[in-house]
Parts: sequence; C-alpha cells; structure tokens
Amino acid sequence: MKKILTLCLFTLLALTPHFTQAQQDFWEPCGGPLYGSVNALALHPDGDLFAGSTVSGVYRSTDGGNTWNQVAELEFDPLSGGTFVRDLALNAQGYVFAAYPSAIHRSVDKGGNWVEKSPQLGTAQVWCFIVNLQGHLLAGTTKGLYRSADNGDSWLQADVRLDSFWIYDLFLNSAGHVFAGTHAGLYRSTDGGNSWSSLPLSATVHAAAADAGGYIFAAADSSLYRSADNGDSWELLPWDLGRINALAFNAGGQVLAGSAAG
Repeated sequence: MKKILTLCLFTLLALTPHFTQAQQDFWEPCGGPLYGSVNALALHPDGDLFAGSTVSGVYRSTDGGNTWNQVAELEFDPLSGGTFVRDLALNAQGYVFAAYPSAIHRSVDKGGNWVEKSPQLGTAQVWCFIVNLQGHLLAGTTKGLYRSADNGDSWLQADVRLDSFWIYDLFLNSAGHVFAGTHAGLYRSTDGGNSWSSLPLSATVHAAAADAGGYIFAAADSSLYRSADNGDSWELLPWDLGRINALAFNAGGQVLAGSAAG
C-alpha cells in the first residue's frame, strides 16, 4: 500500500513518520505563505496550525495546512530588518507566543492582537521556546535558556550550565522530557529543564520534534534524522531537503517541516 507524504511549500514538508523502505514515499507542494522562509510551526489545542515567516509575520491554517491566512504582522524588528518570526509556542489556555530576534510577543486571541512579554532578556536574541509540563515557558536564546512561570510576564535564567550555548530549538516528547537543539548538538532534560545530558547527534541541530508514538525527528545541518529510543540512537533518513528550520506534527500525525526554501 502506498503512503502519500505531503510537502507544503513554504516549504512545509508533511511526512507520515511510520513507514518502511519498501513503501514509496514522496513530497508534493501545498499552499503556504508566499514570501520568506518558514522558521516556526505550532499546533493550537483546537487543531489550527500556526506558521512564523521571516518576512510577513504569523499565519494560521484551519484545514491541516492546506491553506493559510496571515493573522498578524508583528511590528518592525530592528535586528532582523523585518517581521522575522523565529519560533512559536502555545500553552494549554491557547495563548500564542511568537519570538523574533529582539522580543517575545503574546496573543490571547489566536493572533489577533500581540503584547511584548520579554523585557528581562536583555541583549539575548530569542530563537525558540516551549511550554513544559509544569506550564512554564522555556526560551532558548543566544545566551542560554530562560524560564517564565507567569505566561511571559517575567523571566529568569533557567540553567547556568547552558549560558554559553546558542539554542536553536526546544521541544517536549510524550513523557515530558525537554530536548534542546544547539550549535553543539542535541541535549535532553528529564526534569523540566533543570539538568541536561548530551545525545549522540553532534552536528548543529536547527529543528527537532517528537510524535505521540515516541519517534523523534531532528534536522542537523542539511540532513533529517529519526530516533525510536528517546534520542539514544539515530537513523539518517534518505531525503536531501536542504536546511530545515522548523518541525511540527499536525492533527493527522504528519510531520511538517519548514525549510530555508520557504
């Protein structure tokens, strides 16, 4: 039986994660933001997908990624020279958090309105964030990891052992373990981000994500890897997709990848 994988070009790549080499898998384009690279993807509790663009702000899809509409264009960012959204996160209340280089913004109405929520980060540039099982927002920056326990109203450095790391991506698996993709490889925390251990993927990890079945995907340099054992070992997948900036799963279990091509 043939499994069809959907490539949503901006570039969104939709991959059914459980496949065998005997099956024929391929990618095909679907609608997406027309301008800029896609750096961030996030799934709202009601099933809506959000995408962060390097040029035109935040987009939302209500049909699993087939069509997209701009929900907000954040104010001009002096560090990026545009509305460069680097990451998105959503909490249990449905709040949407958008990071771009000089600030983190929060929306409580699915992107309709935004308020800046990152004054304590100083000169650190924000690259990524997630919400852990305790409901805390973790932000990966060019100067380590920061934590907020009040929906972004205040921030403290989470772990001084990571203060020299450039953190590109953060994600949770189904067990609540936190993973950090850095310039020095992939790291894992089993206590909500308090302590970390290195994993055997030493290349620069720009994006990573885990599905409900326990598979972990990691984009390292221009390659895509998959792990079935919580990151302890990795399989190189047979696709040359270029540099991938973002990974996420839709409600149907497909993994979506936003690449430098769009």
